[in-house]
Amino acid sequence: MKKLVLALLALVLAAALGMVTYVGWLLYPQQDPRPLPQQLVALDSEEGRLRLDRATAAADYPALAAAFQPQALVSYCGVATSVTVLDALGTDTSQWSFFSIEASRVRSRMQVTFGGMSLPEFSGLLRSHGPSAVMIHASEASVESFRAAVRRNLSAPNDYLVVNYQREALGQDRVGHISPVAAYDPVSDSVLIMDTAAHKYPPTWAPLPQLFQAMNTTDPASGLSRGYVEIRQDGQEVPDPASLLEALAEMMDGTFETSLPEPFRDRRQRIEAPRLGQAVFYLQLNQGAELDLYRQRVLVLTPTPEGDAVVQRAYRLIEPELWVDAGPGQFTDLAPDQVHHAMEPGCEMTWRRVPTGFQGYTDPEQCRIISSRTGKPRRIESENRLMRDALWLAERGFDPQGQQLFGTEPGDFYRLERRQD
Repeated sequence: MKKLVLALLALVLAAALGMVTYVGWLLYPQQDPRPLPQQLVALDSEEGRLRLDRATAAADYPALAAAFQPQALVSYCGVATSVTVLDALGTDTSQWSFFSIEASRVRSRMQVTFGGMSLPEFSGLLRSHGPSAVMIHASEASVESFRAAVRRNLSAPNDYLVVNYQREALGQDRVGHISPVAAYDPVSDSVLIMDTAAHKYPPTWAPLPQLFQAMNTTDPASGLSRGYVEIRQDGQEVPDPASLLEALAEMMDGTFETSLPEPFRDRRQRIEAPRLGQAVFYLQLNQGAELDLYRQRVLVLTPTPEGDAVVQRAYRLIEPELWVDAGPGQFTDLAPDQVHHAMEPGCEMTWRRVPTGFQGYTDPEQCRIISSRTGKPRRIESENRLMRDALWLAERGFDPQGQQLFGTEPGDFYRLERRQD
């Protein structure tokens, strides 16, 4: 009898040990790299690195990359995201110390371990650690408003944006997920998701419209749509780069003309091209007695991460003849694959506010090109001064030793009067 009891006890212990092992196997992530669907791009690929290099809103990437933590449990995507963001904000915590008394009142460790968390619960858990968290359900937003929030949030440091989405809508497994977003590339209209499920997926670029669709799905746990959350330290002053951007865009919109040394017209028309950016302009230059077409460009304005300046990037139209004298509403469907960079990296113009309006500058130490005419290296310096009544232009070219080769003399500008239509 005693032997039978001992045998049964050993069997029970073995079963319990097996159950614990099985539960542990289910709860703890197992290395299982998955291939990405065609529309998703890994950050560590050549295309992924290119998107990060040209991203116009990536102020959050350095802090998130430094603070990033993969999820410690299969159900801890929200916990890992929270700890990553908190650490980026300067709050030292871990996935194991995350469930404070205050946090556990929102949702307990046990509930999250076996059931994850919804978007409202994620927001409440974050608030329990001090930051403010503004939650937006995708059902109450639009692709356009989400894109604007991404650009604004990721253009300034010290505030963060987290997405809650259904993976299946991105071509992955059917499961809800939470991860921070670190960068936006306007050319591909994609965002960089710092995927906390690092045992399966790398940091990944996802098309913004498709990500919005993935957020605009119903979470059965809450009965509400998924969405996104904007996070910052409570009481932190919110940078407002949008006001500087809009002030510049409002002043830039117009037609400027001069008759010296020959007739010349510079028309900068703000257009609706949402896939390229929030503040986009069509630039058309005409010159000569008949005001012949000289140049066409698309200009995209983006605030700097600090919010104290605006960067202007110029793009060539692949089929420029389609857009001659086009009106602002004709560019709505202009796609990133219909333009390409007009200048080398480093040749962007940076605009800053000055007492009389705005001053734009391209630094010749950064803008280095190869002349298409001579094949020799050149450095380019551009200065623009934008006022209510006029636009002042100057451009100079230098050889690598700093000898000026062409352009206006230092301090000289061409003055174009604003045309009053």
